[in-house]
Amino acid sequence: MEITPLKRTDAQLATYCYQNFGAIIPQKLNKKAIVDPKIWVNVASRMQMFDEIRVVDENATFMARLFVTFAQGHNIRLQVLEYHIFETENVPEVEEEFSVRCRGTHKWCVMQKDNAEPILKGIPTKIEAEKAKMDYMAALAR
Repeated sequence: MEITPLKRTDAQLATYCYQNFGAIIPQKLNKKAIVDPKIWVNVASRMQMFDEIRVVDENATFMARLFVTFAQGHNIRLQVLEYHIFETENVPEVEEEFSVRCRGTHKWCVMQKDNAEPILKGIPTKIEAEKAKMDYMAALAR
């Protein structure tokens, strides 16, 4: 087999050769689901073959890196290059320390049970306050 040397135009700066994308998705997906073209249909037209996508979920429980093997219009094919799951098993132990309370002018607050000073305040609804509490506990568990 004869080896052919690369031409000067065959090696380019990455900025000219491919694009890097980042995507934050609402929930953790397994390797099979993350490459499903239905997820990417609204953004596939921005991508081209050889691009890379760094994917994380809103709670930072996983990170994946994908490679675009085909892209044409809204149709895309992806391969998983990396897939990492970050454990959050300490969250239930931390959860007992925190509560959500309505504090008048401070609106809904995330409180530490043994401290009267709110950790997070000014949250308009109880549902948003519960989500903020879970996000705060997940951040502590890392």
